[in-house]
Amino acid sequence: MVDILNWANFGCDGRWDYAAPFSDCGAEHRRRDLDKDPYTAKYRDVVKKADFLIFIYPIWWSSMPAILKGLIDRVFVQGYAYRYNGVIPVALLKNKKAWIITTNRYTATIC
Repeated sequence: MVDILNWANFGCDGRWDYAAPFSDCGAEHRRRDLDKDPYTAKYRDVVKKADFLIFIYPIWWSSMPAILKGLIDRVFVQGYAYRYNGVIPVALLKNKKAWIITTNRYTATIC
């Protein structure tokens, strides 16, 4: 059975606000505290409830779009998605699977 979680059902309108308040030097937004950021809590809740994540995006300048990179950097943070055991990263989001589907404008015949 597949249950699709819609961002909107969790108070998220489906749009990531890349201009949300964030400053590496601001006391309320230190990188080590991002797992407690109230702005990203609703997104963390959606990820926690999901068993399977699918990211679909176009390749943009040889990478994912910056807005998606911002979402990943702010939601999948240390203390929530992973922690360190010494220098070894340890996954905290157990029993989750993900697909990444990308698009570009070239066909397989172009070299």
